Amino acid sequence: MTLNYNFFLRLSQALVCALLLGLAANTAVAQGLPPDMDFGSSSSTISYVSAGGALQGTVRGGFFGRIRGGALTQLSFYLDPVNDGGTGRLTEFRLGVDGVSQSSARWYTVTNGKKLVITNLTAFERINGYTPQSHGVATLEITFVNGGAGRVVVTDYRHLYFAGPYTPPRPILGGICDCRPVSPYRVSYTLR
Repeated sequence: MTLNYNFFLRLSQALVCALLLGLAANTAVAQGLPPDMDFGSSSSTISYVSAGGALQGTVRGGFFGRIRGGALTQLSFYLDPVNDGGTGRLTEFRLGVDGVSQSSARWYTVTNGKKLVITNLTAFERINGYTPQSHGVATLEITFVNGGAGRVVVTDYRHLYFAGPYTPPRPILGGICDCRPVSPYRVSYTLR
């Protein structure tokens, strides 16, 4: 009886270890603060295909950012959906750093490259047919794929206030896009 108990105990421990190692291989491993780097799209305006979020289909846009001392010091990011990206309403989306928001950057190792996640970024949406803009905050996730085009995801858009004399329809909240650059474009970073 003791022999069987020990055998099953060791077997279950081995299975748990194998399961944990398998999960770790497919998930991002946090490395903490990002290194000093410049990052961005391969051109000031590139084409993406978005398969998730409010913007679907072809989206134009570009971005450039800098991280120094583990903090985001510069970011210029915009998306200009073709045919409103299928929403019929959202005509522009921008992210940036304004000195007021308390953005936070984290750096991860993923199976096929690196991932940069920046939360609490200043953001705004331009709604079709309205002068005011929805101002808020959002999260930007950029995956730099070894030998690949990469991926840009904007999530968690939260509206804070409208800028303008009129109130447009309800802003588009939550996930904005899940974009992959169209060949030959890509996203990349350079360590500084």
